[in-house]
Amino acid sequence: MGFRRVVGHRRPVQLLRAMIERGRVPHALLFVGPEGIGKRTVALAFLQALNCAVSPGEGCDRCPSCIKLSRLSHPDLLFVSSEGATVKVDQIREVMRGLTMRPLEARWRGVIVDGAEQMTLEAANAFLKTLEEPPPRTVLILLARKAEELPPTVVSRCQLLRFFPLRDEEVREVLRMQGVGDPAAAAFAEGSPGRALRMDIDALKTLRKEVEDFLAAGDVLSALELAEHFSRDRDGAKHLLGVLLSFLKEELWVKADEGLLDLLWEIQRVRRSLDDNANVRLSLERSLLEVLRYR
Repeated sequence: MGFRRVVGHRRPVQLLRAMIERGRVPHALLFVGPEGIGKRTVALAFLQALNCAVSPGEGCDRCPSCIKLSRLSHPDLLFVSSEGATVKVDQIREVMRGLTMRPLEARWRGVIVDGAEQMTLEAANAFLKTLEEPPPRTVLILLARKAEELPPTVVSRCQLLRFFPLRDEEVREVLRMQGVGDPAAAAFAEGSPGRALRMDIDALKTLRKEVEDFLAAGDVLSALELAEHFSRDRDGAKHLLGVLLSFLKEELWVKADEGLLDLLWEIQRVRRSLDDNANVRLSLERSLLEVLRYR
């Protein structure tokens, strides 16, 4: 992978490059941002850049060190993810035991905790001493959705980098580079290549037809029926609003209208609120009726 093959995330990559160039690599980093947008990819690229002998500071994706890191098979990489619903204290203790050993190959040893917000309180507390004083030339990278989902004692020991969803064209580029997925899913992926890979394209086409029918009908009854249909499907409601946003964005290309732009921002806000347990039916009714009011 290496930094050169990272798609998007320009600001975080700039900061990580600068850390290497200045010789000021933090002992603990916290990458926060939505799932599936490339935080783990950037974490691995950072470790490649630290350890690559062919292209120091960048990573080459060809040398044995870079290849092993990209495959998560490097002997000096400790990778942790949830077992079931949580990252357990025994997993963190296993990492701590591993860090007592001398590195076998790497100049910089790496620890990646993917889904750090899933650490139990016991696991997080067990990790505090290591986060504050890891062994020399060891970098700990925690990947999480939101800093607020972690204990403040963990966050305060890390340097925080924020990651944001990719643009649609960047999602398509990631899918093209990997040779998997359907590029059409990019419009509905909320900036997440990971989400695009999990999408059912046929289901999305059906959903697009439902939105087309609603827009063609243009009446309150159709809005209420559509909201009722998705009232018990939070993920489906988010996809519905995503499809609706794609239609409105297409309109925005045709006519730059301040009212339409305001509507786009409002639907984006409602869509994000569904991640915070907002009422699905009321959120959909409000958004669909706002669309009718604009049109």
